[in-house]
Amino acid sequence: GDVAATGCLGADRDFAAGGRRGESLPPTAEDAMVMLKSMPLPASAVVHSGHGLHAYWLLSEPWVFESDADRGRAAGLVAA
Repeated sequence: GDVAATGCLGADRDFAAGGRRGESLPPTAEDAMVMLKSMPLPASAVVHSGHGLHAYWLLSEPWVFESDADRGRAAGLVAA
C-alpha cells in the first residue's frame, strides 16, 4: 500500500431520503445519526454530505504505518 499514516478514521453512512434506494439504508439523516451515536466512541466531527453522513474520529497523534500489517489493521478497524 501507498498510505504511510493517518490522522483520523472515518465512516460514510448513506440514507434513503433524497431518492437513494436500499433496504439497509436508514430513511433519514436523523436515523443515520442514531446509528453513529451507537458507536463505542463519539465521532469528533460529522458532516452532512447531502445523501449521507461522513463521520470522523480524529486521533490524538498520527498513526504511522510501519508495515502492510499495520495498514491491514487500520482497514479492518474502519470496516468494522
